[in-house]
Amino acid sequence: MAGKEDIVTRIAHKSGLTKKATYKLMEAFKDVLTETLLDGERFHIHGLLTLKPEYKEECIRYNPKTREKVVVPPHIKVKTVIGSELERALFDVEDIQED
Repeated sequence: MAGKEDIVTRIAHKSGLTKKATYKLMEAFKDVLTETLLDGERFHIHGLLTLKPEYKEECIRYNPKTREKVVVPPHIKVKTVIGSELERALFDVEDIQED
């Protein structure tokens, strides 16, 4: 799995930006993404992906091992839909490597 350092290095190399500028760009991207989802709006990058926040009410679930009631607080789940261009790129790969 690529870590933050690896991703920053690769983006900096492909874009011609410095690593410092790339870190700032990634932090800004993360902030905008988080704010958008917290505002209840979908986050869409054409061809890449769409993220849709779904608000979940508080509910009661049961621990299957102990049968104990567990209260799940209200929270936001994020539904991820892969974009068509990314999907095509992933399915065009002939040799898929597994970890």
